[in-house]
This record gives sequence, structure tokens and C-alpha cells, in this order.
Amino acid sequence: VQSNCGSSVVSNWSDSAIFTTPAIATQLPFTSNFENATDNSNWQFINGTQVNKWFVGNAIDPITGLAVDTLGTSGSLYISSNVNGDTNIYLGSSSANVSKVYAFRDFFIPSGATEVNLEFDWRANGNAATTDFLRVYLVPTTAAITAGANPPSGLDASAQIGNYIGGVGEHWLSKKTNWQHSKFRITSTQFPLLANNTRRLLVHWRNENTSGTAQPPAAVDNMSMNVISCSAPTSLVASNPTLNSVDLSWTETGVA
Repeated sequence: VQSNCGSSVVSNWSDSAIFTTPAIATQLPFTSNFENATDNSNWQFINGTQVNKWFVGNAIDPITGLAVDTLGTSGSLYISSNVNGDTNIYLGSSSANVSKVYAFRDFFIPSGATEVNLEFDWRANGNAATTDFLRVYLVPTTAAITAGANPPSGLDASAQIGNYIGGVGEHWLSKKTNWQHSKFRITSTQFPLLANNTRRLLVHWRNENTSGTAQPPAAVDNMSMNVISCSAPTSLVASNPTLNSVDLSWTETGVA
């Protein structure tokens, strides 16, 4: 900006200001195979100065020489230690290479939703299952997420999508070199303000083990997210098995 001092006299330009506008929330249902460059541009990253960073697009597995994609084509969301992100590889083995980074996208959860299904394919190895891993969270868009740090204010536990509170799915995704498929249930039990709100899906890579690396780091493909209108029963238990019978019990979630 400039000051208008009258009589055609203006000041020098002020210092510049840099800002980022909030992303437009994605509506459900959502599906992506990370092959569409326009859709990929809706992903944002909190990489900071971390050594290992998130990228979206095309990468090569340096071990196999193949594209990092479930079908071997050309698209995924992945971690790379390379500046241009051309390979799915990470650096570890020292405290200087410890990284905590986030890819995120905002989703609008419609009114009346009590349960949302999240599915994706993934692979992530890492040197130890609970120190080098992939994890997903659902947080408010106002959450102060910082590269190099865990989610604040207890969100590292309470906002985990997985088996923290009534969720389904492992919250440490690691020790897998081949593609896996995982399903997660996001419920209003864990997230009471789920419906009629915009929520931020965080895809997190963390490597803290300093004794070595085990390639590859995280990669995600074929993601979908949709509202579940008819919830499945929960807490299925089988007991008293005999040659001819077994007792089954469960918690009903539907409405007769």
C-alpha cells in the first residue's frame, strides 16, 4: 500500500504482506485416486523446514523403479526427502532428520450425519512401528497445527481417527511395504460436533526413530469419504462355541 499525501504526492510502497485464504471445503461424498492435478491442488501441506515432506502427484519408488501408485500408474499422496519430491524415500538415523509433517484437506460434514466412512490404500514401513508411522486425524479448522510438533491441546490422542474412542482401525499405520486397504469409522461419539460443520482431515507422517531407516515412508492412494446412513452393529462377540452352534452378541445401532 501507499500513502496519498495530496497534490499527486504519494509515499513509497509499504512492506509486503503474505497471506493464504482458507480452502473451500470439499463436499461429501468424496473420492480421489490422486490422478487429477486440479483436484490434487486442493491438498495443502504443513511441511515447514522438516527434512521429510508431503507431496502429491507422481513419484518413483527408488527400490523398485516403479510409480508409487496402487495400479502402477502415476498418482499418490506421499512422503519424500528429495527437494523436488520425485522419489518416495525418507531420511532418518539421526535427530536432525526427525520429522512431523501434515497434509490436509477440509471437508464439510452435512447436517444430520452421525457417522462417516473413511477409506484409503496406504503403505508405510519405518524403522519401528510406533515411532515411524502414518496416522490420520479429524480436527477443527482453527487447530494450530505446526510442522515438527504433535497436534496440540490433547488432539494427538483425542482427534485420532482409529481405535481411540469407539473408532475402527489402527491408528499406527506402519511396518508395511506393500499396499494395504484400511477403513475407518468417524462417529459423533468421538466427535460430538461432527454434523453441519467443516472439519480438517490431517494425514500425518512422523519419523522419530534415530537408530536407522526402513523404506518406504508413507504413501496414500484411492481415498474416499462418505456419510453412512445406516450404521453397522458394533461390539460383535462370539462365545460358547460347540460343534453345532455359537452364541453371538452385538450392540445394535440401527432404528427399527
